[in-house]
Amino acid sequence: MELLVDRRNLASLSFLYKLINGQIDCPYLMSKLNLTVPRIGSRSESFFYTAFCRTNVLSKSPVVHMCAVYNKICQLCDINFDDIKAILNTYKETYIN
Repeated sequence: MELLVDRRNLASLSFLYKLINGQIDCPYLMSKLNLTVPRIGSRSESFFYTAFCRTNVLSKSPVVHMCAVYNKICQLCDINFDDIKAILNTYKETYIN
């Protein structure tokens, strides 16, 4: 049985995938996603930019949480080209097993 935190993270990844790939039409949420544009030679490994959160309320907000969960696995899969099963399996193999 999966832990509650893992189920929440999988649901966040699933929602983010659907939002990015146009299965959920919500321009407001799309405007809240900030893509990272790394400098040449940068060691940045994040796909989404997440600002420093001064409070727990902001750090636990859905958009920040979705981006943070995907940033953990962004080097192992691509949200634009992989299917949802591959992304969820990448998370499961990395953090659940």
